[in-house]
Amino acid sequence: MIKRLAVLAMLVSVFGGPLMIGQQASAIDTLEYSSLISAPAIENVQKDKAVLILSDEISGRIYVRDWEDILVVELDKPYGKRIELGFDEGEYVLINIWEGEIYESRIALRQGEILNLIPDMLVAIERTDIPQEQIQTQPQKETLLGDRIEMYIAGGFDFKSTKICDEHGVLIGGNIGVTLNRNFYIGVAGYARAVRENGAFDLEVDFDDGRPSYGGLILGYSILPLRKVHFRVETLLGGGDTWFGSFYILEPGIDAVFNITQILRFRLGLSMPFTDREKTGLDNIMLKIGIQFGK
Repeated sequence: MIKRLAVLAMLVSVFGGPLMIGQQASAIDTLEYSSLISAPAIENVQKDKAVLILSDEISGRIYVRDWEDILVVELDKPYGKRIELGFDEGEYVLINIWEGEIYESRIALRQGEILNLIPDMLVAIERTDIPQEQIQTQPQKETLLGDRIEMYIAGGFDFKSTKICDEHGVLIGGNIGVTLNRNFYIGVAGYARAVRENGAFDLEVDFDDGRPSYGGLILGYSILPLRKVHFRVETLLGGGDTWFGSFYILEPGIDAVFNITQILRFRLGLSMPFTDREKTGLDNIMLKIGIQFGK
C-alpha cells in the first residue's frame, strides 16, 4: 500500500497536476499511513472535479472518507498553510484530530464546485473506531514560547535624553528581569531626572527629592535576537511622583540592539511617554542609550 501511495505522489510531483482523489483510492482502507500533501492552485484542477480547500486555520490529522466509509485522503495538516484537494463529485465525511479531540464535517461536493472548509464547519464528536494511539500522537499546537522554555536573568542601565518642562533634561535608570527563549523580556524598570549643575548632569540622582521619577512593569520582544544587529520593541507601564503629585505613565519604544559579546549588548532607541504633562513636563520623544547584560 505504501509503495502504491509513493508512486501516486511521484506522478503528481512530475506532472505538476492537481491531486485528484476519488473512488480510485478505494483500496486505502486503514489509518496507518500518514503523509503531508501540498495541493496545487485551484485554476489547475480539472473542470470535472470538485475542490475542497482546507483553510490555514485548520491543523492536525485529516481523514476524508466517502459515503461508503472508504478512506480516500489521509494527511497531516500544518497550521498556517492552505491546502487544496480535488475530488470526484459526491458526499464525504472529513475527520480532524487535533490535540486529542476529534472533529467531523459532512460535506457534499458537486462538479466544478469550490468549498472552503473553515474551523466553524467542524463539530466535536466522540468516535470509538479510531485507534487511541492515533489520537494521542497528534502534533501539539504551535506556541509563542515553544515546547521548551529557556529563562535567563537580564538587566541594564539606560540614559534618556528629552525635553522636560520645555527644557533639555536627562533621565537615568535601569531595568532587571528575565528573558524567555531569548525573545521575550519581562521585568521592572525605574528612572529619575538627573540634576544639572555647572553645565553638567549629576548622575547621583535621588528618587525621592521631588524631581520627575517613575517606574513600573516593562515588557519587551526581541526580533531575531541572535543576529549581531536586531530590533527590540518594549513597553513600560507604571507610575511615578513629581513636585505636583503622583501620575501614571505608558511608554512604548523601539531599540536597535548590537550584540557586543554573548552577554553584553548596546541599545540605541526611541520611546514616547504618554502621561500627565502638567505633572511631569514629559510629552516629547525620548532618545535612549543603554547597556544590557545577560542572554
